[in-house]
Amino acid sequence: MLLGPFDFEVVMMRGIESNFSIHSNKPPQTRKYERKFGKGSFERHVIGIKNLCLAGLLGLNTKSGRNKFGNLIVEFSYYWTGLGNDVLLEMDLINDVEHKSRRNLLPDFFAG
Repeated sequence: MLLGPFDFEVVMMRGIESNFSIHSNKPPQTRKYERKFGKGSFERHVIGIKNLCLAGLLGLNTKSGRNKFGNLIVEFSYYWTGLGNDVLLEMDLINDVEHKSRRNLLPDFFAG
């Protein structure tokens, strides 16, 4: 499998997390990516996430509900899919115990 530089950046940064979310509602200069990795790093991160989703390594998960005022709230997060966790195991970014744990916690539609 081929990973591009942006994809590899996400794998190395996020591989230790079984699932994660990103926040795009903050000004670029306050995002931790921009502060830590420099200008344009957030956009690179988003491109890497998109590419990993297209490759079937990451899946977008949504959860909806209502807040105390009755307004609709939609939460977005990304999960490493079954294939994504297999790749992380092969790259030695996670171990067998973590791999099995992630398989058990994965939403059914990402387990494939």
